Amino acid sequence: MTGTNFHDGTVDYSTVHYVEKNRYEQDTKIQVENGSILITKDGTLGKVALVQGLNMPATLNAGVFNVKIKDPETIDVDYVYQYLAAPFLMKYANAKSTGGTIKHLNQNILIDFPVLLPRKREQVKLAELLNGLDNTITLHQRKLEKLQELKKGYLQKMFC
Repeated sequence: MTGTNFHDGTVDYSTVHYVEKNRYEQDTKIQVENGSILITKDGTLGKVALVQGLNMPATLNAGVFNVKIKDPETIDVDYVYQYLAAPFLMKYANAKSTGGTIKHLNQNILIDFPVLLPRKREQVKLAELLNGLDNTITLHQRKLEKLQELKKGYLQKMFC
């Protein structure tokens, strides 16, 4: 998987490239599973995606950082995803990135990024609120696209 497979915080599995099993097994740190949070660290910095619905073994290329929750009893993956998808990660990433034309974000910088962790119950409530807003935004984007198509059709009929 690469950052080009990220779309609106998810991974588009139809666009990923497949590798041989021996390449997959070379590095367990970049093996991906459901609940992994991915962050781009080359090119377009700080794009974030939450891995869901993965039904086969998967791995990353070198341009993506893999965040795995070590203690799901105290840390909510949806909260951490929302926290990392917030604009301040991008601000932090841009301030700490290196490189000229093609930016690069060192893995150590991402490891040092501070994540505020309230109690698990609060994390869950915040994640539910933000996920609900994301769903509402997606629904309105779809409605907007349909209205734009309708407008285009009316304009064609009116002026052609």
